[in-house]
Amino acid sequence: MSSMIGMRTGAARLEDPRHPGDDKAAEALFERVVARIVATHDFAPNLARQALDQALIFLVVAAQDTSRALSPSPTVDAAWDTFILYTAEYNHHCRRHGAFVHHTPSDNPEVLRSARNVYTVGETADLLREQGFYVLDGLWPRDAAATSKANCTSCYSGDHVGDGGGG
Repeated sequence: MSSMIGMRTGAARLEDPRHPGDDKAAEALFERVVARIVATHDFAPNLARQALDQALIFLVVAAQDTSRALSPSPTVDAAWDTFILYTAEYNHHCRRHGAFVHHTPSDNPEVLRSARNVYTVGETADLLREQGFYVLDGLWPRDAAATSKANCTSCYSGDHVGDGGGG
């Protein structure tokens, strides 16, 4: 199964930093992350692939402008939560497309109060579409609960000191 489900050609291609440009290594990495999503979140393999695909495009857009606090859907967040465990690969993916994307749980009310440019799940999906990505609508529900501020966002302030990302 391809790690390019519905995306602009090459735009969010996962790459193994230990084997840059090696499609087989990239596909193996994608499938390892998918297997962990399946095991951790009890997703069907196809759903895990779709969720990871959408998390990768979410991260591309988030990395391009960390002043926006984008909100993933719960399904996409599960894939993000899993991918971030692969720290070298996650860091490589983010920086290939811009800056490191901090995962910011919003269990602290201060986070959302201090956040600038916080996008709802629906607004995030709309932004991904505006950037030319194919959004799997079933993974980005537009109901009232899902379109409110998610339980986590990408970097909420855009100015993390010491992360080497410059913002």
